This record gives sequence, C-alpha cells and structure tokens, in this order.
Amino acid sequence: MNEREQIVYDEYKALGYDVIKAGVPDLILLKDGVISFVEVKSELHKLSEYQERAFKLLEKHGFSVKIERVTPKPLSREDTDYDFLMKSMTRRERNEYINLPYPERMKVMDKWSRCRKAF
Repeated sequence: MNEREQIVYDEYKALGYDVIKAGVPDLILLKDGVISFVEVKSELHKLSEYQERAFKLLEKHGFSVKIERVTPKPLSREDTDYDFLMKSMTRRERNEYINLPYPERMKVMDKWSRCRKAF
C-alpha cells in the first residue's frame, strides 16, 4: 500500500469502517441491485490469509461470497511455450514473471521450455 492509500485507509478505519485492501474476490456480480462476489480457484489452490479475512468481512456485512472451483483445460502439445508457461503458473507467479526485467523473463522461459520438452 502506498503512502496516500495508507492515509486514506487509516482515516476510514478511524471512522469505524472495515476496509479491504488485499484479498478482494476475482469477480463482483451485480444483478437486480444485489452485489455478490466470486473467487475462482483451481482444485489445488486454497484461499490466502488475506482472502479469508476479506471474505469474512464481506459476509459480516451481508454479502454473498462464493468460491468456484474450476479445473482448467489440460495442457496440450499444441500450446506454445508461452501459453504453457502462463497456464502452469498461479496468478501471483504470472504477475511476478511479467514484472521481471526482459533478460530474467527469458531465463524463466528457457527453463520452462526445457521442462516442456519432458512434457
């Protein structure tokens, strides 16, 4: 959280608000004036500590929070190395990869390409 966000966060907390910065569900559903939330997870991934906290706060305030478990389509030989890499990573890993300097991304891609040959 940057300094400006921290100032506003602290102000709202001091006013008695529950504030969610991390762990917000993937989808916000709006229908007929009702808001509900959906977190999409694979069968293997579990909620983070931040997500558990955020979901409890949302439910405390009367919002519906669902966890939808989705099995992604299996990787196939037709996938490019980049597709293979992206489908093999969690969202956090993808974000870390995307933010790497170019030479470091190429090292990761090379490593994954070698792993793919074994696939």
